[in-house]
Amino acid sequence: MTELVPVVIFALVWAALAAALLRQRGAWPRALLVAGGVLLGLSMQGWAGSVWLGLGGLSLTSGLLALGFLLTPWWPRPEPWLPTQDRRWLILALPPLAAVLWFPPLSSVSGDLWALGFGDFRLSTVLLCIGLGLWVLRAYALCLLLVAAQCGFAVGLLPAGNLWHYLLDPWLGAAALGWWGWRLYRPGGPAAPPLAS
Repeated sequence: MTELVPVVIFALVWAALAAALLRQRGAWPRALLVAGGVLLGLSMQGWAGSVWLGLGGLSLTSGLLALGFLLTPWWPRPEPWLPTQDRRWLILALPPLAAVLWFPPLSSVSGDLWALGFGDFRLSTVLLCIGLGLWVLRAYALCLLLVAAQCGFAVGLLPAGNLWHYLLDPWLGAAALGWWGWRLYRPGGPAAPPLAS
């Protein structure tokens, strides 16, 4: 079971990426789709799954976000399952936290933070307080993501024994950072640099 869950999460993330890329035009979306399909096929054979996990794996949060994205067309309520404000908070918080946990120069400084993920009561308490704050702020989707990650950790859904692997992965942090870069520097964007000097 624990070996199948990372492959399912990867398949969900790839399907969400494929769905997003199919909306785009040009050659690069097709190239990314082919690369993702190859990785997915290798994961089904058991090879790339271990490599993917060795690179940090995909978190339970990534899988749930991808599942939510894929189910959005069938969401019964008029507002999205992950409201815009919640999405902005998530995307703003992910890159610095991912950098501290996964970027080697910073992660050596934050070794104690990483060690807390092995079942330390203090991390669970902090996450509980954050979850309560999110609930009070009516950021229900983010609160449920936190709860789902901790429940997955409690039952051992992933082979990793660290709570951070359930909450966050370097790919999710990189995707959030890429989203901010695209929003800030796309031509015609709110903070687009001048195209000619």
